[in-house]
Amino acid sequence: QMTIANHQGYPEIPEFNGNYDTGIEHYLNAPKITVTGYGSVPGGGNNGNNTLPPVPHVPQTPTVSVPPVVKPTPIEEEKPVSNVVPVPSYVPSPVPSVPSPVVSVPPVPQPTSPPTNSGCTHGTQTCNADGAGFKVCVWGVWSNTISCAATTKCKALAPGTVNCGWP
Repeated sequence: QMTIANHQGYPEIPEFNGNYDTGIEHYLNAPKITVTGYGSVPGGGNNGNNTLPPVPHVPQTPTVSVPPVVKPTPIEEEKPVSNVVPVPSYVPSPVPSVPSPVVSVPPVPQPTSPPTNSGCTHGTQTCNADGAGFKVCVWGVWSNTISCAATTKCKALAPGTVNCGWP
């Protein structure tokens, strides 16, 4: 009851090549089969015992293809070559070594203690009166104003710590 095509003894359906009606008649004329969960067929069949009737034997003619016999090509015996010209060997010239330049960077001086006339504590931040920027205390001296972004204002987060944020 199954539709079989392109197998010995059955209809041959060519490639579709975009025409999806090619061979459709074999499927439309096939009997409709409904199978339940146990493999039984409505209206009889195998009575739900999950065994199928024997498949009819279709004799087949075996196809055997034998590759052609290829005889090996005889290999000629190697002969000494008499017209070999010697090639001079290449020895690269030594590359002079150039010493790497020695660069010394002087250490950045760090004050050991804040200046005696300090007007602020090192690292302290403070907002300008208009909120447009802030200053940072560097070793007892207030820095120049550091501007906040155009749409932000300086706000004190905690004593000595500020942030430029949305107003």
